[in-house]
Amino acid sequence: MTARVGENIEIWDQATLDAEFIKMISLLIPAYNCHPTAPPSPDEIGRGGFWANQLTNRYIRNFNREEFAGKLAKITAPTLITYGRCEPNPPQRQTFLRDAIPNSIMVVFDKSGHNAHLEQPELFGDVLCAFLADEPLPLEHYDGVASALEKSE
Repeated sequence: MTARVGENIEIWDQATLDAEFIKMISLLIPAYNCHPTAPPSPDEIGRGGFWANQLTNRYIRNFNREEFAGKLAKITAPTLITYGRCEPNPPQRQTFLRDAIPNSIMVVFDKSGHNAHLEQPELFGDVLCAFLADEPLPLEHYDGVASALEKSE
C-alpha cells in the first residue's frame, strides 16, 4: 500500500518498503566486490526496509560534513582506513576520513571492493596485523588526498 503525500512524494507501507529495499540490496551487494557473488536471499537480508527507513532518514536529516570532520579530528588512536579499488563509492569518501582523522593511514586493496576482508583475506589479515603491531605495512599507504587520488582510475 502506498500513500500519496504531495505531488511527487509517496510513503510506502512497511511490506512495500521491505520488498523494495531487498530488490535494491540484491543489486548493490554484488557490486561491492571485484568478483561478484550471488545476491543475498530475502531471509539473509531480513527486514531491510525497516532499517532503510530508520537509518537513511536519520542520516539525511542529521549529517553535517563539517561537524562530522570536527568529531573525527578528536580521534587520538592510530586509525587504519581501507579502500577496495572495486568499491563503487568514490575514493574521496575515504580520503575525507584520512584527512579528518589525525594519525590515520589509508591503504588500497587493488583486487577487492568494499569487503577486502572477504576478497583478499590473507592480505587484509597481514595489513591488519602489521598495523596493530606498529610494523611496516605490506601495502603502500597514503597519508593525504593527492596521493590517493593519483592511484585511482
